Amino acid sequence: MYLFAIPAALVLLVTAALVIASRRPVEVGPIDGRLRPCSPKPNCVCSQGSDETHSIEPLRFEGDPDRALGVLRSLLEAEPLAGIEDSQGDWMHAVWRTMFLGFRDDVEFLLDREAGVIHLRSASRVGRSDFGANRARVERLRQRFTAALAD
Repeated sequence: MYLFAIPAALVLLVTAALVIASRRPVEVGPIDGRLRPCSPKPNCVCSQGSDETHSIEPLRFEGDPDRALGVLRSLLEAEPLAGIEDSQGDWMHAVWRTMFLGFRDDVEFLLDREAGVIHLRSASRVGRSDFGANRARVERLRQRFTAALAD
């Protein structure tokens, strides 16, 4: 009986430590007009990244940049597992929680008015791999963003 209890207790302790660690605030915000680069870990995507592991396309739009940013804000406000933590000018920071354990991921957006894009960065706070969760989240958001702009 104890043979099963010890590994189960260790798994619970490690999981609890990771959940607590994911609640710590992290450094966010643009540096010199760009989003922060991803760490070497494969749990982050960034539209201003240059390597294959982390690179992802920005959100593209035509027309009014303020409308595009407003559409994005509306999508984030309607997301049940996300919340906007900070917004300053053309930059926004949202935090996504995982459904089951409440791990937190930071998602940043930076509007480039001239290029007609919203750059983004989505990164897990803890762990090495996210099994593609940040990339999948951004692609789902991209589909909703594109559809909302078409309305």
